[in-house]
Amino acid sequence: MNLEPEASRDLVLLEFYVTPENSTLRVDFVFASEEYEYIDANYPNRICTSEKDNDRFGIFVSPLLETSETNLAVWADGSEINAISMHPAEGIFCTEHKAEMYISNDPQNLSQYKTSLDGFSQPLAGQMSVTPGDTYRVRLAIADTGDGLYDSAVLIRFISSPAANEAPSYPAGLGTFSSKTPVATLLAGVSDPNGPVDQAELASGVINNGVSLNRQSGELTVSGPLSAGSETFSVKSYDYLAWHPCTGSSTYNPCDYNYLSDTSRTPEISALTLAFADADATNTELTVDKPAAGISELVTISIQLKDLASNALVTGGDELIATSSLGELNGLQGQSVAAIDLGNGQYQFHLTSDAAGEAVVDIELNGAILNGSPVSINFSAAPVQDTDNDGLSDEQEALLGTSPTNSDSDGDGVPDGEEVGDINNPLNTDGDLSY
Repeated sequence: MNLEPEASRDLVLLEFYVTPENSTLRVDFVFASEEYEYIDANYPNRICTSEKDNDRFGIFVSPLLETSETNLAVWADGSEINAISMHPAEGIFCTEHKAEMYISNDPQNLSQYKTSLDGFSQPLAGQMSVTPGDTYRVRLAIADTGDGLYDSAVLIRFISSPAANEAPSYPAGLGTFSSKTPVATLLAGVSDPNGPVDQAELASGVINNGVSLNRQSGELTVSGPLSAGSETFSVKSYDYLAWHPCTGSSTYNPCDYNYLSDTSRTPEISALTLAFADADATNTELTVDKPAAGISELVTISIQLKDLASNALVTGGDELIATSSLGELNGLQGQSVAAIDLGNGQYQFHLTSDAAGEAVVDIELNGAILNGSPVSINFSAAPVQDTDNDGLSDEQEALLGTSPTNSDSDGDGVPDGEEVGDINNPLNTDGDLSY
């Protein structure tokens, strides 16, 4: 590690090991410093640090068993990235040596960047070739030089081993969303094998109807009231490598150029259709896992939202309420108990009763009586036995002539209990419908 001897104050060192998956190791970072100090209101720019106060840092990488290190915190000519090399002093005022890389944090408007650091770099990166699968030691070091009053900082965004750039894309088959989908619900997100998406923008069409596009993540979320209908538009999205390429010609640091102004980025343009529909009380599907239960046994009533065209909806947010004449719904007694919204267009009520009798459950969807409502569940004092868990009690199967074990002696797919009077009955040897 080769920081100058003068860089001795407040030394911070972080050491760890990485095993790159690909042939490149890259570190993305921002260098910032308090050394770019404000004079007064008459001089609203910064003055720069003197040589004795030139804070330094380095990103030193070496193969596991070797001592020679490569510093990734360098400019294209191999010189260190530090306070002076980014923004050197000329007399008592600053002359921006790396004008395209340096950002002065205006003291009159510190809220612009949400930090008190006097100056900092554009996003920077250092990159080197490595052997995939080998282990490398990485040491990050930063220190004050001279004074201990004004500090510097390094903000590490990624330490990665990027592969060839692959543009991000949206997954297909989003489905039909309920028009009651809650605000902040994620409708679609970008899929990218190289990591997070770094920028997205509308390429064509109009996004409205209560939907917003996050320009950094590319995610589409609900931001306001929705209405039934669909809209088609195109989104242009960039992954991190496409937005921050590292294609310079320098052997020291191919990332040392203003890639924020690079016009050769390669985005993915995805055509998307978002469809919204009102849940329809007539087509919405209602099922009960058992028509009869014992005292204190749990009965689950399930609802799948569907629209007027019988398409299953993939989000909820609709109002489903129920009233039961007996027992508790979702642990509550009384009128208008809300269903459990599973968030995927499905809802549930859990019904229990500590008394025997018939529970009549009335269910409404957005104020309309739900198809299949009311439903009746009989609670009996004796525990209901359902050996094969098919929703029919053993007692009911005995009345129907079926078997609670659903054994199939002849392997024809029909339980033995259902083969009474059937020429294929395993006990019928002469085929005359008797045995």
